[in-house]
Amino acid sequence: MVQELVSSGAYCNIDQLDKFIKSNMDEPETHEMILSSVSANDNLIAAMKALDWEEAESLLEKSACVHTKELLTQRTPLHFACMQEEECPWGLMSLMISKKADLLGRDFQGWT
Repeated sequence: MVQELVSSGAYCNIDQLDKFIKSNMDEPETHEMILSSVSANDNLIAAMKALDWEEAESLLEKSACVHTKELLTQRTPLHFACMQEEECPWGLMSLMISKKADLLGRDFQGWT
């Protein structure tokens, strides 16, 4: 259920998620859900940087979160989509926006 909410664009309150994880840590499904979500987010950033639009769209449709940020630069998938020389497909941009991508999100330098 949590994965469905997050993948549909719901904002994830980390404090509440931490409580959920601690209270459900003994369940194998919880472990699998957490690992799947974390790896999907990392893979989404990698796909956006590599201009692999199909992979990025697939990850977003499954469970990747549009609010995930690259650790060093604090850039979101939307940042990477907009800053590439090759134009990001409209369908992918539309999908990120429909999942509530932060259109005014700033990276570590304050750029939107």
